[in-house]
Amino acid sequence: AIVYGSGGQRRLRHRCEVDITLYRKFWGMGIGTALLDELLAAAGYAGYEQAELTVVSGNAPAIALYRKLGFETVGTIPRAMKYSDGSYADFLLMVKPLAE
Repeated sequence: AIVYGSGGQRRLRHRCEVDITLYRKFWGMGIGTALLDELLAAAGYAGYEQAELTVVSGNAPAIALYRKLGFETVGTIPRAMKYSDGSYADFLLMVKPLAE
């Protein structure tokens, strides 16, 4: 799990990116929720106003988790990932306001 700033420019400093990764055997145990809750709290404490992430469009469990925690889909990055068999997957860009 990680949270990091979206850029050093003054105009971007209010944004951060969050990322969590769990082995499949740990899915559904509440670990992802706990990790993301802690990341979002730390991001807010650090002064970030908006959290952003990308997720593979076919990853329904992750998308459900992010939506449960208040993230909204704001766009799609087509063909963002290329698999070893030559096929592609899109990324969804999701955003959550941390401060109003």
